[in-house]
Amino acid sequence: MVATKGVERLVAEAKGRTADAGLDMNTAYGQLLNRMADPEARYAVVVPETSRRAALRVQRRVRDLLCIDVYVVGAGGAVTRVQTEETGTP
Repeated sequence: MVATKGVERLVAEAKGRTADAGLDMNTAYGQLLNRMADPEARYAVVVPETSRRAALRVQRRVRDLLCIDVYVVGAGGAVTRVQTEETGTP
C-alpha cells in the first residue's frame, strides 16, 4: 500500500493475523525490500498487535538504516507507530 501527503510518501507492507507470524514477517520484510525504489520515501510494515514481537525481530538499527517503521493495529482498529526501543528478541 502507498500513502502520500504532500511530497511525503509511505510505502507499506501489511500482514494480517496468521498461524506463523515469524515466517509471515520474513516474507513481509522481503517484499518491502523489493519495493524500495524511492530513496525519499519512508517504508513500513503494518501488523496486528499479535504480530508485534515478530515485526520487531529486525533490529532497530537495521530498520533505521533502511527507513522502515513498524505500525501495529490494535483489536479495535487503532493504528500506532512503534516508537520505543523495544525489540522482538527475548
